[in-house]
Amino acid sequence: MLKLDSSDDAHSDWIETSMRMLNEAGQSPEMVARVSELFFAEAIRRYMDRLPRGERGWLAGLKDPAVAKALAVIHSRYAEELDIETLAREAGVSRTKLGELFAELIGEPPMRYCGRWRMRVAANMLRDGKQNASNVAYSVGFNSEAAFTRAFKREYGEPPATWRRRVEDDAKKRVELAQTGLPQQVVRYARAEDGTRLAFSIMGRGHRW
Repeated sequence: MLKLDSSDDAHSDWIETSMRMLNEAGQSPEMVARVSELFFAEAIRRYMDRLPRGERGWLAGLKDPAVAKALAVIHSRYAEELDIETLAREAGVSRTKLGELFAELIGEPPMRYCGRWRMRVAANMLRDGKQNASNVAYSVGFNSEAAFTRAFKREYGEPPATWRRRVEDDAKKRVELAQTGLPQQVVRYARAEDGTRLAFSIMGRGHRW
C-alpha cells in the first residue's frame, strides 16, 4: 500500500488530478503503471525531504550531489575496476571530500560500499539461478572464480555454491510449508556493529535466533 497525502505541499494538485484520472473507467494498464511509478517517485522524494538530520543510508546520500553521483557510478558500473580517484572525478570533488561526505552520509567508505554492492549484485544473480558461480564472477568484474569465492565468503560467510544451495533449499521449504498450511519461515540477515553477519528465521509470531 502506498499512501500519499495530497494536502501538504505544492505537488497536491497533480496528485489529485492523477487520482481522478486513474479512477475513470477505460484507463490502459500502461497508463496506470506509469502514473504508479510517478506516485512512487513522489513518495521517495517526500521521504527524503523528511529525513532527520544525521540520518545515514543511500537515500540520505542521494540528497548530496557528489555522493549521489558516486552512488550512481557504483550501482551502474559495478563490473568495472573502480577506485576512489575515478569516483571523485565523476562526482566533481576531491578524493578527501568525497570520502568524508560518503562516510558521513552512507556510514562507510566509498570503496567498502562498492565491494558490498558488487557482492549484493552477485548474490541476486546466483539467486536467479540463470548463471553458475564462474559466470557470475566475471559478470561482476572478477578475473577469477577463486578471487570471487573468497570475496563472497567474506561477505556472506560461505562459498557461492553453498550459499546458492541453501537459498534454493529455503525456497523449497517455504513452498512446502505453504502447501501444508503451516506458518511460513522467513530467513533474514543482519550485521552486528563489529561487522559479524547474522542470520535469523521468523515463523509465525515468534522468532528463533
